[in-house]
Amino acid sequence: MKSKLPLRAVIIMSVFLVVSGLFGCESSKKHTVDDIISLHTSYYGMESNPVYSFALRKQDESWLFSASCWVKSREDYYTSFSSFPIPTEEAEEILEIIREEDEIRRLRKYRNPIRFFHIADEPMRSSGMTFTDGNSIEKETKLCDRAIDCLRDLADRYYEAAEKA
Repeated sequence: MKSKLPLRAVIIMSVFLVVSGLFGCESSKKHTVDDIISLHTSYYGMESNPVYSFALRKQDESWLFSASCWVKSREDYYTSFSSFPIPTEEAEEILEIIREEDEIRRLRKYRNPIRFFHIADEPMRSSGMTFTDGNSIEKETKLCDRAIDCLRDLADRYYEAAEKA
């Protein structure tokens, strides 16, 4: 009887670990767009500068925007600026796109690719969000095209003022 006790303990622990692994990994709180305090997305190609990199961060009650990208309104012009204040309405437009496209759920469910080899000049995408409770999502994918287009339009709209600041 004594030799069966460790076997039973191992079986019970295995079942517990399988069940907790299947159901215990998800956050108990479902985050919404209203919980986002920062987001970022970037795409690095084979050049030293990113093809694009955008970040939006809430500080106190204002939103700060950072961008590195080619500007649409000027031919062959690459801009890069950090923490430029933008109107709350502009930030809410991006957040509304993220809500409509259900980007939080998509990022949560996205599985990063498994890489067997590291290729130094491989194009790389990255996106993430941080929430009011300190939790965050970081994935090797891009945000939806609508959000990237909106972020690129913001960069195009504010790059001159941001570079002068």
